[in-house]
Amino acid sequence: MVDDASSPPPDQDLPPEQAGQPPPTAQVLSLVDAAKARKGGPPDPSAGANAPDTGAGGDKPAGKAKKPEKTIDWGVYNHLLENFALIYGTDTVWDGGQRIIMKLANMAHAHGSDLVKMWKASPKRRTVLQRIRQPLQQPVHDVVAVLGILRSPAGEVAN
Repeated sequence: MVDDASSPPPDQDLPPEQAGQPPPTAQVLSLVDAAKARKGGPPDPSAGANAPDTGAGGDKPAGKAKKPEKTIDWGVYNHLLENFALIYGTDTVWDGGQRIIMKLANMAHAHGSDLVKMWKASPKRRTVLQRIRQPLQQPVHDVVAVLGILRSPAGEVAN
């Protein structure tokens, strides 16, 4: 017969945090549960932790917070209508106040993209044609005749 007093108790060989716990092999999932977890199938309700009930609260608010509505500066909008004209067939505008041509993107940076979108969609927006002036193709003596400058037979200009 073996003396029970000479053999150590079974929990004495284990670290203090595992004393009294089942052996680690008891926590292994079955192959069926592991395959379901790998395939993304529903887990077995008897294995694993319980999920919280839906609607049990949390850090997220119930709905999306609405952005504050933007206010429209009607003075700037009227300024755009009065002073700017879209140049037909281009992405540029004529600024009548500054007397310069500007790209639409730069106009949006300067005055606000929402106001420029409203200006582009407005039926009151003006559109102009861009006319490229060609240099005169006529000889100089024809231009002088058109301007009404009189020449004397000796080639001198008479007033």
